[in-house]
Amino acid sequence: MIQPGVRSGNSHRFDLRLKEDYSTHSFDWRKGSIYFESLYGYHSIPPYGNYIIESWDYTGKSTPKHKDEKVRVNLWLFNNRSPSDGMETEVIVKKFEFVPQVK
Repeated sequence: MIQPGVRSGNSHRFDLRLKEDYSTHSFDWRKGSIYFESLYGYHSIPPYGNYIIESWDYTGKSTPKHKDEKVRVNLWLFNNRSPSDGMETEVIVKKFEFVPQVK
């Protein structure tokens, strides 16, 4: 799930069934919108369209104002259900990068 802020109606859920062990998740935060994208593998730009797992362009009222931004990553059991394959689940953040916009 991706969610800009904690208000009702501003979240986007999707299944994350990987084709391999790695994925890349990014967002482009601009005044009035946030564009989210999830990709298979390690890529800053998808080499082909089928590398995109999911994308979403949020333009609602919960877009944080400049200097009020916070990034959080959470992992939890949805509806208290264990993973369907019975395996343990983990998230390993290999890299987090902030790239300021060029004005």
